Amino acid sequence: MKKVLIIEDEKLVRNLISKKLSEKGFVVEIAENGKKGFQKIKETEPDLILLDIIMPEMNGFEVLEKMQEENIEVPVVIVSNSGQPVEIDKAKEYGVRDWIVKTKFDLQEVIEKTVAQIGKPQK
Repeated sequence: MKKVLIIEDEKLVRNLISKKLSEKGFVVEIAENGKKGFQKIKETEPDLILLDIIMPEMNGFEVLEKMQEENIEVPVVIVSNSGQPVEIDKAKEYGVRDWIVKTKFDLQEVIEKTVAQIGKPQK
């Protein structure tokens, strides 16, 4: 089973992505902030992380930093309201694979980028 962890504080976005990925056959875990998300990374060992940047308790860059400190190597796709080049460059330094701008994204893009990183789930 292909497992995706969504770390996102906006409930609507989190639920939309979760529902769509589940329909496509992915196992989905969710966390509503970076602190809980980092805990879930360690507990659930996801195949892919969809990570927001601006969140309470621990932001996305802090999650990436902690992953790096603890040598946790899981592909990450950022899902953020910002598509600023400086943020994208900073994320790439942490090995982030791709970026989705929330204000422009559609769920098909999320599916495509998920499949591009970890493949399609087994039936």
